[in-house]
Amino acid sequence: MVKKPQLMCKDCEYWYGADDNDYGPCSIKHARGDKKFITHGFHECDEFEYKISNA
Repeated sequence: MVKKPQLMCKDCEYWYGADDNDYGPCSIKHARGDKKFITHGFHECDEFEYKISNA
């Protein structure tokens, strides 16, 4: 089984949160209309499959 690389929200190009408060919106979740699109910068990215399929 191949382990996916760990990517934190703060390192993702689709996350546009501020470095000083650790929370920010994920543009993928926001565009999709998710009610909870604010994520913590140190949260492991759960949109990895989305980014791979839309690359």
